[in-house]
Amino acid sequence: MGKGASRNAITKSMIENFEIPCPPLMVQCRIAEIISCYDSLIENYQKQIKLLEEAAQRLYKEWFVDLRFPGYENTKIVDGLPEGWKKKQIKDICNLITSGGTPSRNNKDFWNNGNIKWVKTKELNDTWIIDTEEYITEAGLNNSSAKLFPSNTILMAIYASPTLGRLGILGHEACCNQAALGFIPNKLVSWQWLFYKLYELRDKFNSIARGAGQQNISAVVVKDTEIVVPDKNMIDKYTSFVADIFNQQKKLICKIKLLTEARDRMLPKLMNGEFL
Repeated sequence: MGKGASRNAITKSMIENFEIPCPPLMVQCRIAEIISCYDSLIENYQKQIKLLEEAAQRLYKEWFVDLRFPGYENTKIVDGLPEGWKKKQIKDICNLITSGGTPSRNNKDFWNNGNIKWVKTKELNDTWIIDTEEYITEAGLNNSSAKLFPSNTILMAIYASPTLGRLGILGHEACCNQAALGFIPNKLVSWQWLFYKLYELRDKFNSIARGAGQQNISAVVVKDTEIVVPDKNMIDKYTSFVADIFNQQKKLICKIKLLTEARDRMLPKLMNGEFL
């Protein structure tokens, strides 16, 4: 369509005269009923994920922002902080903070039939990353600045509003583009606690980016950002509460992925009269 003209364009009349299959109303209703079952289940899982996110975030705020952590009533305040809590830079609590990279788009060997997940910042939605839109090859990984991060690595977008500061947790090992940083914490903190610390810092990072006039934030600025780090015992307590929450979220997101794929595979067959 549109190729026979001097310009590759679709006209209004082409759209109006385009024939599409139109099953009987009873069949349409049956198709809608089947698809609705999938959509309802997906929506239910999404609501469960939202409730789990709110629970983990609410507990983080109560303990580490409002300072209503277990035993706070009997905890001494030393230099303005609960005893045992320290001011540190983000780089002090991580084994690795580094950006990703993009293999050359001009080399098909870096992309065709790739099996290594490659995350773009638009795929960061403050939750688990189970799959990606694009994959790169081993050659693409080895011939670019891309790095292969392990599962549970936290990714954070560092380029341009509205994505700057958005987070993701790798459900499987993967790479990312240069517009994101990967964080692997050391033994001082857990990745679950670090996730919500970075979430807490989002407004600050965006303010810094706006002040710089370029809407981006550098890895150096992120690494040097000063934060308050609770004592290890308190972080371990928090992690013990939220670890299962994160695991449940991951399982639900995997279920949503499978349901979405099954629904999308089934729809063309339903439209063709199969399964009815």
